[in-house]
Amino acid sequence: MNTMKNTTPTPRTAPSLWGRLFSAGEATVASTGLALAILLICGMTLSAWLVRSSQEATMLATRKTYAARTADAIALTFEQALASGDLTLVRRLASTMPNQLGLESCQLRPSDGGVLAAHNATAITVNQLPATLPAASTSTDVLTMTGDTIRVTRPVQIAQRGQATLEIVLRGESDGQLLWPAQATIGGVGAITMLVLLIVYRRLRQRLRAISAIRESLRALSDGEHDENALQVSTTLGREAEIWNELLNEKATLRREQIRQRAVDRFEGAARGHGESLAEACNAMRLGMVIADASLKVQYLNGSAAILLHTSVDDGIGSDVATILGDEHIVALVRETFTKRAGTSTQVELARDGAGNDVIRADIRLVKYRGTNHVMIALEDITQLRLAEESRNAMIAQATHELRTPLT
Repeated sequence: MNTMKNTTPTPRTAPSLWGRLFSAGEATVASTGLALAILLICGMTLSAWLVRSSQEATMLATRKTYAARTADAIALTFEQALASGDLTLVRRLASTMPNQLGLESCQLRPSDGGVLAAHNATAITVNQLPATLPAASTSTDVLTMTGDTIRVTRPVQIAQRGQATLEIVLRGESDGQLLWPAQATIGGVGAITMLVLLIVYRRLRQRLRAISAIRESLRALSDGEHDENALQVSTTLGREAEIWNELLNEKATLRREQIRQRAVDRFEGAARGHGESLAEACNAMRLGMVIADASLKVQYLNGSAAILLHTSVDDGIGSDVATILGDEHIVALVRETFTKRAGTSTQVELARDGAGNDVIRADIRLVKYRGTNHVMIALEDITQLRLAEESRNAMIAQATHELRTPLT
């Protein structure tokens, strides 16, 4: 009694969304290109921020230095004019200097209050220069900032009278016009770098697609996929893809050869025993088996072969090979097999249009049966395999068309 071994196939891992969006070999390359693009964008953004921060700090330091030096120059001019008691000159300078030096305001105030000179004449509250003035509230320059505005307060020495306080306000400036050249330069460098990255990506894409596709096939194989058609990759990916497909074909051929060889060994072993054991062994096989003699008369066929050929075992035995196969090409191959050495096999596919469009793969080889040369024809139904292959090719063609057609 034959013991049937029940095996449960390993469930395949469902492809990720990323893998479904791209064809075989594209997912890895696309993820690499996207990662490089993200790194480049982050790097350019960080560079732009650092450059802008550095420029803003430099511009602020420059404005502070300018404000302090401007206050020193105005204070020196006022001191020289007030030394001779010329308050009118001081007031005229206070009204004209802000526009010339980019100041928002300029005032000279006595330490005890009021305004001696200002950029706006209406702000003056002290008409005459006092004979004596108290000391200023500060003996050094005081620089403060309010938003973009810089305020400098500085004591002014008035000969033989005392001290007054000079206050100037440097108006705020928009940094956009000064910073945009550097930002534009960074943007231009980023655009050029992105273009170079795109060119490099396209070259890498052509070289890595085959390797990536083979890698995905290996992962599918490890997940339990053993269909050679599902594991094959497109030959348009290059020589690597062609070699991979050849290896898969050789592996599939070797596997089928092993199955058929086991069938032959089982058949020959059973032939050395009694007929009932032989019939039971052959009828238990899923593979169809037909044995014909040199006159092309069927000497034996098992139940699987009878089902595939749409006949019965009793009707098939003793009939002509041409009658049960219905294909002159296979009949010619059977005749030719008798001229070959034992062990040599020929494979051919038989399409039976009148029997549900079945596709049968036939393996024809010379064997010893009852001491004489016979031809054994091993039959395998590959109809579902061909239908699955056609569906898969149609799906890939449709997906490729959808991906290559731009959205409107």
